[in-house]
Amino acid sequence: MRSPEKIIDHFIKALIKELPRDTKTKQEDQQILLTYQHHKCSIHFFKETPFDKFKGLQLPIDLLVTKKEKLISIIQSKLHYTRKVYGRQCIARRVETSVAEKFLNDYHLMSFASSAFHYGLFDSAELIAVASFSKGRKMNRLQEHQRSFELVRFCCKEGMTVIGGLTKLLKCFADEKDPGDIMTYVDKQLSEGDSYLKCGYKLHSETKKQEFLVNASTFERSYYKGETFDPKKFYISENLGNLKLVYTLDKN
Repeated sequence: MRSPEKIIDHFIKALIKELPRDTKTKQEDQQILLTYQHHKCSIHFFKETPFDKFKGLQLPIDLLVTKKEKLISIIQSKLHYTRKVYGRQCIARRVETSVAEKFLNDYHLMSFASSAFHYGLFDSAELIAVASFSKGRKMNRLQEHQRSFELVRFCCKEGMTVIGGLTKLLKCFADEKDPGDIMTYVDKQLSEGDSYLKCGYKLHSETKKQEFLVNASTFERSYYKGETFDPKKFYISENLGNLKLVYTLDKN
C-alpha cells in the first residue's frame, strides 16, 4: 500500500514535467506553491480532511492516483499555461449525448453525468467546450410559468482556456429554452467560483461537506452512506461542500 507521501511526491514529479521550465516551486510538507510568470497556484494535499480555510486547490490523495491527468490540466489552467481561444469567435450549438459523454469523460474531473441537454462550442470543426443542462424545475423563487435549470457539467478541452466560452454556451441554451434561471454547483476544494461570478452568476448558498468511502488499495471512491466498513481496507475522505450559484437572465 502506497503512503500518502509517496503518492504526493509521484504526483508532483509528474506535474512538474507538464509545466514550463521556468515555473517556480516552493514545497513544504503537504503543500506546494507554484508560480508561473505572474500567476500563482497554491495546493494542499490531504488524505481525509481538507483545511476549512485555504486559498487554493485542496486535492485528496485518492484523486492524485485516479484523476492525475485531469488534475494536472486544472493546475495548468490555474497557472494560465494553456492555449487561449475567444468564445466570440466560436460557434455554439446542440450536440448529441454521445458526443458530450465522450468529451466529459475525457476532460471533466467528475466525468459525464446524465443530463437533458448538451451544448458544444466549436473552434472551426474542433469541439473545445461542452455544457450539459438538466430539465426545467419549478422553484418558489420564480414566477409560476418560469423554470429553473441546472448547469450539470461544464469544461473545456485539456490544455485550453476559452475566454467567454461559458457565457456563450449559457446564451445559446437560454435562447432555446428561455429559463427563469440557471443554477450550478462549484466544488469549494477546486474553485471559489470566480469564472462563474464573472459571467453573471450570484452566490445563493453553500452545501454541507460530503463524505466519501475510499478503497485504500485501488483508491476508488463512492459516496459514504453510513455503512459499516473495514478500516484496514477503506477510509473516509471528506470535501468542503459546494457553492450553489444562480444565474438570472437579463430579460432586457
